[in-house]
Amino acid sequence: MIDAYRNNQGNPAFPNTNWFDEASRTPIVQRHVVTASGAVDGTSYNISVGNWDQPGIIRSSGFKKNNFFISVKSDIGEKLTVGGTVSGVASKTSGPQQAGTESGLFNLFRVRPTWGVYTLDGTGHYSGKAFSGTDTEFPWF
Repeated sequence: MIDAYRNNQGNPAFPNTNWFDEASRTPIVQRHVVTASGAVDGTSYNISVGNWDQPGIIRSSGFKKNNFFISVKSDIGEKLTVGGTVSGVASKTSGPQQAGTESGLFNLFRVRPTWGVYTLDGTGHYSGKAFSGTDTEFPWF
């Protein structure tokens, strides 16, 4: 039962929740790039494929990007060179984008520390009270 209340101090029936600690993390950014280049009989090429994964500080946020790059150049005769390049990027951003009244980040600073993260039955389930609308002072949660 103590593990279920890892960030609460004292008695789990009377929590002192640090909601920023519950919702945030220390992210690790990962970037991977594979590149191949070379030349054969007057034709040169460069191919690159990359991936970027940047989790956000808030657990439900982050940025992911995949990209590719292909370049080919070929000499035709002594005075003519023909080539081309193709590239593309696909990206996705998730999580709160602005600090407004509808933002999860903004709500995080309005949640009471006396609301526990987990239910008191020891199952480790989230209580849901923080954003369920059960508080009469803050019915929009």
